[in-house]
Amino acid sequence: MPVIMGAGSQPAKCKKAIADFKPTAVYQFLSSNGAPLFSDDEVPVGLSFTVIANNECPDPTFGENAWTSVHIDKLISLGNEAAAKLNKGEYVLFVCQANKNRSPTLAGIASRMCVHPGRYPKLRILPEDKNLQKFVQIFETEDEEELERKIEDYRTNGLTGEARARRSAA
Repeated sequence: MPVIMGAGSQPAKCKKAIADFKPTAVYQFLSSNGAPLFSDDEVPVGLSFTVIANNECPDPTFGENAWTSVHIDKLISLGNEAAAKLNKGEYVLFVCQANKNRSPTLAGIASRMCVHPGRYPKLRILPEDKNLQKFVQIFETEDEEELERKIEDYRTNGLTGEARARRSAA
């Protein structure tokens, strides 16, 4: 059964999860001052390691970092790639700074793109941010035209997460 995990930002914890669960792919979102888990010469044999730089996909819960169509298309492309791995039964690890928004967003999209997502209810991951949750949930539709309309709406209008002050007060 495919498994999606999140290990947070601590490199030691992430590397332990990789050693313990032996995922075939890791998707790591970097913060503005973050560093990849591995350098090119340290990536374990057989591990597909994708680093998503902060400028490729910033944390949209900071108001100035709204996701544009470029960011949204990047996430959808990565979601398709990860879903293909999950459909083959591979283990995939998603990592970001706090493991609250970007990595759960990508994990949530990928899990919903799986061939039989209903078979794996534990894979119904959602980010903490309510606006990002709504974005992930559009991938639950089985109507391709409706999904494309919703994606196009996000591409046109962008996507901003909730203000952190509002979220922490809730």
